[in-house]
Amino acid sequence: MKPIEFKINTQPRPWKRPGGNGKKRYTDTAMRAYQNEIAATAMVARVGTEFGSEYESAIESRIAFVLPMPETWTDAKRKTTNMTVRPLTPDCDNLAKNILDACEGVLYQNDKQIVIQRIVKLWGRAGEVYIWFSGVNQTEWHSIENWLEI
Repeated sequence: MKPIEFKINTQPRPWKRPGGNGKKRYTDTAMRAYQNEIAATAMVARVGTEFGSEYESAIESRIAFVLPMPETWTDAKRKTTNMTVRPLTPDCDNLAKNILDACEGVLYQNDKQIVIQRIVKLWGRAGEVYIWFSGVNQTEWHSIENWLEI
C-alpha cells in the first residue's frame, strides 16, 4: 500500500472529552468542525490512490503538529525557535487523537489498526498539521530486534 500524506493549514486542536447535559453527550462544535476539515482533506488526498483498499490492515501514522509562536516573542527568538520541538501543552496524544478519529472510516476502519505512531510538536509561524499514513509491512516486524533498529 503506497503511503498517503496531506497537510491541514489550520491551528492544531487537541481532543476534548465530550460535554454532557444530564444523560445527553455532545461534541464541541469547534472540535467537530476541525475533525470534518481533516476528514474532507483526507478524502481528497485519498482520491486516485489505493490507500484503504486493504481496509483492515495494520497502519503506521506520522503526524507533525506545528503550533504558532506567541505574538509577544521578538523576531530574533522567533527565528531561533522556528521548527524546533515544543515540549509544552497540549499533549501529543490529545492532538493525535483528533486526527486519528477524523480519519476513521475515511482511510481505515478503526484507529485500533494504528500499530506504529510517530508524533512531533514544533514551534512555527502559523498553525499547520502534516499527516502521513502507510501500511505496515508485516515481514519487517517479525522480531523485536528489527523494531528497535528504527
